[in-house]
Amino acid sequence: MTDLFSIHKAAIFVLSVALLICSTGYAEHIPASENGAPMLLLRTAGILKSGNLTSLIEITGNFKAEQNPLGYRSMTAGAYYRLHRNVKAGLFYRLQAGAIHDDDWKWLNPGWEWEDTGDRYEHNLITDITPRFLLHFLPGEHWVFSWKNRYEYNFFNGHQSVYSRPGLTWFYMKDRTPVLSFLFQYGVYFPLNFSESVIYEHSPYIGVIYHRNSHVGLEFTAALKNTVWSTSSDIPLSGEPGYTTVNRNIIIGIGFIYTPGN
Repeated sequence: MTDLFSIHKAAIFVLSVALLICSTGYAEHIPASENGAPMLLLRTAGILKSGNLTSLIEITGNFKAEQNPLGYRSMTAGAYYRLHRNVKAGLFYRLQAGAIHDDDWKWLNPGWEWEDTGDRYEHNLITDITPRFLLHFLPGEHWVFSWKNRYEYNFFNGHQSVYSRPGLTWFYMKDRTPVLSFLFQYGVYFPLNFSESVIYEHSPYIGVIYHRNSHVGLEFTAALKNTVWSTSSDIPLSGEPGYTTVNRNIIIGIGFIYTPGN
């Protein structure tokens, strides 16, 4: 009876190891989630206001806790035009490097890895419309609701997407001048002609801006970025099955905002 029990345990062990090996081999072609890996976002923005026109230039850089820390970086330039007291429309150009798309997950035959995109520059065209409303009925009075909506076209791969970010901002005022702004937002990317997921990316977002004066602001933000990676174009070549998998990053942001004027 003891020998039979030992054989039974050995069989279960061998079967478990075999299943583990099979499942590991099956998942090799799927990008591994970073599971909340932290990322530092640095942002510098210059804003120039003239009548109904607001010009913007913004430089960003992401830094990861890895051996090669420099990740995505971009420069965005353009302007908003006030169509109505509560509505702005914008047109922007963005130059970016280090962006990662689904098809950058490459089959090496054997093995898989992300393509190094650090020196690959991509050109994006962005249109924006953002309504804003003062919410007098909320406690604290100085609440503003905004809903940023952007269409983006990437000339590198033809990807088209819509970005929607509703949010609330509360202003702490002193002598009718903002001292602190508290932001509570949620951003969602909808892919129009790529990805196997209805939502490509979504991020809850909180932040605070300290208005040093009317020209200088310091920004501190935190977000949980959820990106859905879908089947790489190399999958048919490798014979592996398709997939979707969610990658999560905690992003801590520090920003400097400069608004010249009188």
